[in-house]
Amino acid sequence: MDQTTSPDVRAEISRIVGNITHELKTPLHSILAIAQLLRSEVDGVLNSEQRRQVEMILKNGDSLLELITHLLQYSDLESGTRRAQYEEFKPKEFLEELRLTVEPIAQKGGITIEANFGQLAGMFVSDRRLLRQAISNLISNALKFSPRGGHLALYAATLHDGSLLVEVADSGIGIPQEAQEMIFSEFYQVERTDARRYGGVGLGLTLVKTALELLGGKIELRSEVGQASLFRVTIPNAPERLKRRRILVVDADSAICLALESSFRKEGFEVECGGDADRIESRVAEFRPELIILDIRGFDASGVRALQHTTASSWGRDIPVMVMSSVDGAKERSRAFELGAADYMVKPFDLAELLARVRLQLERVTLKSVA
Repeated sequence: MDQTTSPDVRAEISRIVGNITHELKTPLHSILAIAQLLRSEVDGVLNSEQRRQVEMILKNGDSLLELITHLLQYSDLESGTRRAQYEEFKPKEFLEELRLTVEPIAQKGGITIEANFGQLAGMFVSDRRLLRQAISNLISNALKFSPRGGHLALYAATLHDGSLLVEVADSGIGIPQEAQEMIFSEFYQVERTDARRYGGVGLGLTLVKTALELLGGKIELRSEVGQASLFRVTIPNAPERLKRRRILVVDADSAICLALESSFRKEGFEVECGGDADRIESRVAEFRPELIILDIRGFDASGVRALQHTTASSWGRDIPVMVMSSVDGAKERSRAFELGAADYMVKPFDLAELLARVRLQLERVTLKSVA
């Protein structure tokens, strides 16, 4: 899209593209599901020609799904409404998860992946979703242009200033020098027969560049025709941008308050804990939590009133409320959800499970805020 186009027009075009591609994705998923069902031969054995035809449907369907995904990501970034959502995470776990995701694709293409993540520090602060978008597109691009029997090398390290360095090297066809300045432009494709046969609409590297720009990162390329390509990405660590997620705990048990405060703060959350359910409104106004954990003890009348008051009030309607209770009954659970509870935990609870459920609720808050 031309950079001289007004922001309003760009946003509207991106919205239209996003709506269209969403509509395309639904029937495509149905087509792929039916093709996968046919390939499984649950309804009868296929002959060799039928198997070849089903494989063609799946191959081309996967290619179309990739194009649609790129268009959706492009419309999201081009709308101008996407903002980085910073969080703290372990880069080694993040990259290992990404490697495991693409491993089956590499194996299917006869490509080996070598990964070296040994030089990574414990924690890193960035937008996990944008970073995943950038690195996964680089890896997908490398796999696409690597021949069967080729290899892909992934390297990551934490630099002296805390930045994250990620390198993706393939054994593909290489990129001509005259094209290297253009390949990050939207819808650009190298005009070579051996490059064009790989398909695509020329958005993968545009998405990488745009995502990195939002993160304050940069990308470098080293490539020669016939001698593969190396993409080097550097992303700054941004602990100063980290927004501490705030959790309000309403529980009269001081021992539980002490345990939750210690555990949540260790996980990087801000937490306030106390037992005065009558002051929830003022505490919400002062603390501005993103999540409320409300103890309603033995599911007594005062606890139910506190839950109903919180979920029905304008000040608490958009804040998820996780209920804690010593009662584990279907009737009580059903009543809590009817009154607007987002989750229901039974005491005594497993702390690891509680943390997992808290993260799930906060992730839903994040997704709702960027929707």
